[in-house]
Amino acid sequence: MAWSRTPQDISFSTFDLNWGFLAIRPIDVRSDVTLLHRWLIDPRTTPRSPGRVSRVRRLLEAMLVEPERRLYLGFRDDIPAFLFETFRPEHDPQAPRPGAVGVRMLSAPGEEDTPGFSTAILRTIVKLVLDDPVHDRVVLESDVAEARLTRLAAGFHTEQRITAHGREIFVSTCSRADVRTEFGLEAAG
Repeated sequence: MAWSRTPQDISFSTFDLNWGFLAIRPIDVRSDVTLLHRWLIDPRTTPRSPGRVSRVRRLLEAMLVEPERRLYLGFRDDIPAFLFETFRPEHDPQAPRPGAVGVRMLSAPGEEDTPGFSTAILRTIVKLVLDDPVHDRVVLESDVAEARLTRLAAGFHTEQRITAHGREIFVSTCSRADVRTEFGLEAAG
């Protein structure tokens, strides 16, 4: 399937010296559901399959009804490569974080094993979130089994280990100040 996009579809893009152009756009449930279903049934990306395409569609539509939740599809040089969601973590009873934006991500099957790519994704997400001056930090919920070095390389600091969504996760944060300190960069905003 050819992935057509126009400049107005892209919410954010950046260039990474190692990975090329990384671009982000909001998902379109109708056109993206088949791709996302393939990713979600692949055992490399998630241990629990959501089932049929129609169930994935309903799940995505239900997620998008929540006013503070957004779903994005990320591209690496115009190829779909990752999915992530943003949410208000203070609405999550497991990990209240006022003034922050929560993030969960999923790499496309095969991409999760590419050394350094998850770090590039996380850095891109941080740039997108902090591009809005209202946001002062990013709260990442990641599976305990995911690489600690990826979080650290992207500037995140692990704050706590909790059980949420039926699994053990780390809650890590990255602030504007962390971006300046870790990378010598001025965070957007």
